[in-house]
Amino acid sequence: MVFRFTKGVYYGIIGRSEVFIFMQKDFDREYAELVIKNGVELKKGQELFLLSCVETYDFARKITEVAYENGAKKVTVVYTDEKITRQRFLNEDEQGISQIEDWEIAQRDYIPDKKCAYISILSES
Repeated sequence: MVFRFTKGVYYGIIGRSEVFIFMQKDFDREYAELVIKNGVELKKGQELFLLSCVETYDFARKITEVAYENGAKKVTVVYTDEKITRQRFLNEDEQGISQIEDWEIAQRDYIPDKKCAYISILSES
């Protein structure tokens, strides 16, 4: 499940349907519930892996809250920052940029191995 934040609107793909929601404070909770219950269909005792850009931390917090309320065993949130990533690409050599660390592979393998629900929130800054 992937969501993109663009100019105040979250755009998400849930299964085969597309969802457009204007993100105001009162919609955050409803949208988080939609994502957890109908999007990833989180099951009681299942782990959730949430990838979020730093600009959408409020929504990531709301998804985390709703996931635990719906029986998540564990919620792991990893934040990304496009400005930091850009600095990496501008300053590291080609070998450093192309190298994937063992811990990164292990982290990505953990998700399917543990049958985690997976949500990614992207933002256009």
